[in-house]
Amino acid sequence: ILIYLNPYVCSACKVKEMRLWEEPWQKFIDRGIPTVIILDTDDIAEYKKEVDLQKVKPLFVYDIEGKFKELNRLPENPELHSYLLKGDTVVLVGNPYMNSRLFELFLKTTEP
Repeated sequence: ILIYLNPYVCSACKVKEMRLWEEPWQKFIDRGIPTVIILDTDDIAEYKKEVDLQKVKPLFVYDIEGKFKELNRLPENPELHSYLLKGDTVVLVGNPYMNSRLFELFLKTTEP
């Protein structure tokens, strides 16, 4: 699962929100599906402080030059900045951690 956070997102707010995603993350981790979060920010210190404070678990990639957005055609709607990937292919779009029906669809799609 890949989640892109644009530079206009409140870092403290978003990282605190991620604490609520801990249990759902574990279901994907148990299936061998990691969550990677790309943070489009030049304020790495602020995000790292919040990540350490909140003890959130996914892998964070800091994109200080904004290359991810530059190289990919992302929709304007941030609710469409989350992807279930299989290799290079996008299988589902939308944040499963913010939508219970989408979460169930992600789970069903990733059943062994």
